[in-house]
Amino acid sequence: MQKLSEQIKTPSLYSLLCRSSKGDFLPFVDPLEANTVREICGELGVGIVSCKHPNVKDYIKEIGGLNLPLNIGNKSFSWRQLPLYVPVISRDFFNYNAEIIDYNVIAISLKDIFTSPPKKYMGRLYVSNLKIKKDLLESPIFKNKKVILFSSGPDVLIEKVWRKSERLNLFSEIAKMRFFLVTGMNFSVFFGECPVGQAINLKKSIEYFTLLQKSGVPTIPHLYWIHEFHLQRWVKWLNKNPSINLITVNCQMSKTLDNSQIICEGIQYLVKYVKHELHFLLEGPKKELLARLNEYSHLVHIAMKEPSMISMWRTKYIMDRNELRRMNTENIFKDELLKLNTNIYGSYLQKIFSSGKI
Repeated sequence: MQKLSEQIKTPSLYSLLCRSSKGDFLPFVDPLEANTVREICGELGVGIVSCKHPNVKDYIKEIGGLNLPLNIGNKSFSWRQLPLYVPVISRDFFNYNAEIIDYNVIAISLKDIFTSPPKKYMGRLYVSNLKIKKDLLESPIFKNKKVILFSSGPDVLIEKVWRKSERLNLFSEIAKMRFFLVTGMNFSVFFGECPVGQAINLKKSIEYFTLLQKSGVPTIPHLYWIHEFHLQRWVKWLNKNPSINLITVNCQMSKTLDNSQIICEGIQYLVKYVKHELHFLLEGPKKELLARLNEYSHLVHIAMKEPSMISMWRTKYIMDRNELRRMNTENIFKDELLKLNTNIYGSYLQKIFSSGKI
């Protein structure tokens, strides 16, 4: 299991074939970042960019270059407005009464604001014509609730929403919906891929965040990283923008120990080098990641969809000491299960973070 500091030490056969290794994208992509490349930087499709893409300059120009914007201002959402636990609600429950959720702050995912979510066919996800459901927050489940929109989802949805954002009037329509908070978009950044494509996606996420701010939407940035060069950029950016005291990190891909370690070491790095107190809204962290973050429990807020999903599967949580276990059930209604499971999961988080035992 490699540490963050080791990710850039060992080049592969493909590293020298990456244009970034020659310094073509300095100062935004360090030549050493090419050491992480584990596949050929090819001329890939729409939304999948590498240094060899014929339109790479256009992709960079579209987002105003690879530099991160400074002096964001004082409009950032504060961590003080968030509880420890935010239940993420499946759209299957949107027409249920709000009383089935005992939490005042709840969340939904990006796909939920569209009339038709992505559909799987022959093992692949497809996105049909996008149309925003403008009256979504009038659904019964959201009555008197503060609703967070996580701008996360499968790549096929993320990229299509980004490409169609102008046609959709995305940012003005989101502003009209009056969410409590909207997070930055989690454009994919994977170890082994071209660092130029990674730099583009990191900047796209900040560009999305900036456009939300300009539309008057309460928002926080989504940050991710693969190695220390990414983290160094984030530290510099955060220190130049001290009003940003809360970021979100999509942890739904942190199923392996390697991914959990990357997220955990990155949080440790940011806590150490960012000059102001920084909190983290973690979306979908697994138990293994929570265990690694035990000493930072006072800085994290957890958003989790699992309690909602298992309720749809007629499954309930059982708290066994500090462990959560699942049990199938047929004699409890789904709305009752949702209330039960969200409450048990919230109690579980409170218990493990207060006891220091995960």
